[in-house]
Amino acid sequence: MLRLLSRAWIWLLLPAAIGAVVGGSYAFYYRGTYDPPVTPEIGLDQITRSSRVVQGFGEAPTQREGLFLLDEAHFNQFETGELDSLLGRIGDTGYAVEVLERLPGAGARLAQLDSKLREADSFAVAVPGVGYSEAEVELVKEFVRKGGRLLLVGDPSRDNQLNSLAEPFGMVFRQDFLYNMVENESNFANVFIRNFEPHAITQGLREITLYTAGSIRTSGTGLAFGDQNTYSYNVERTEPLSPLAQAAEGDVVGVSDLTFFLTPQNAVSDNSHLIANLAAYLTQGDRSRDLADFPHFFQDDVDILVISPDLFSLGTEVRELLADFQIPSAIGRVEDFAADTVFLGLYQDAAQVTHYLGIGGVGVAEALRTPFTPDIDPTGTAVLLLQQEGERKVLVILGHSPGELAFLMQALRTGQFRAGLVGDLLGVYG
Repeated sequence: MLRLLSRAWIWLLLPAAIGAVVGGSYAFYYRGTYDPPVTPEIGLDQITRSSRVVQGFGEAPTQREGLFLLDEAHFNQFETGELDSLLGRIGDTGYAVEVLERLPGAGARLAQLDSKLREADSFAVAVPGVGYSEAEVELVKEFVRKGGRLLLVGDPSRDNQLNSLAEPFGMVFRQDFLYNMVENESNFANVFIRNFEPHAITQGLREITLYTAGSIRTSGTGLAFGDQNTYSYNVERTEPLSPLAQAAEGDVVGVSDLTFFLTPQNAVSDNSHLIANLAAYLTQGDRSRDLADFPHFFQDDVDILVISPDLFSLGTEVRELLADFQIPSAIGRVEDFAADTVFLGLYQDAAQVTHYLGIGGVGVAEALRTPFTPDIDPTGTAVLLLQQEGERKVLVILGHSPGELAFLMQALRTGQFRAGLVGDLLGVYG
């Protein structure tokens, strides 16, 4: 009986104890009600814009014809629209802009890259999620060797495989962050860059602001540097750190920050001027092309001169093939020495193109002679020869018979003609 009474007292006292604890805590921590401060009245004349925001760079771009290619095939780690400030500026120059598509399989990706780089004049690769294969790297290196311009964009805040392409050009995008505790734009990771090396990309720049910048190690030259108070999170500073650099060889430039392309960061400091300079750099190159790039070496309307009347139907095939690449052409009768031209004929008609054969060191008689092969029996063979006279391009297509020329037409259509190239401007088939 006593045990039951004691248990009852415990249950009666428990609520009182809990109330005492809660009440004591309330009395200790409570500091009264919150009274918000009076909101001041601010006139419109007292509102000022940040001194770091400037007008966009408004100089009209130089007009050029060409093709800018942007990589999205390697599952690149940026959203559509994040590079609009750059793409819009490039489009304003008159350049066409195309995007590499995400295709299933490495083989399809390689084939697309091969085809499009032959057409392109400049190429940009930003934060690829999938690395470049050795075969793809070789395609890009060949593109740069021919004067194509390459922009590499890294960003340490986004996982990427950019170094798979950058390292073959002697550049390494470090996975670090630049910061400045002394002077910055609202946050120590938002760094000002004011030290520039002379280059077309840095021309006219006084200050740029980068928001997730990393540093680039290059065998070439750094183009922009932080000051003595700019450091890296995980790279010991033995020299000024550069988020903007060029490769030692070829027209290759890298920038390790994606965010300055975005709105409104693209209007801070001289960022819009930098974007305009990048667009100008990418659209003012001197891209050369050889026979392997058929038919993209043709820049204007093409005259097709069919030397032998028996080949008129094949002349029509050439016209249709060029039309597949949006290259206008027409079958003519008389050579226009100011126009790009395709000559189509048989070896027996070679006298009419002796001038072009001679420049290429090609002779057609009892033997087919070239600078790159031993003498060949011309029976069952055909040749392709590209000659460039200033801006004019002349393509000579000759064969032993219509059958060899028909075979060569198919090879040109499929790209298999490249297997017969014996030089940059000459192919022999048979």
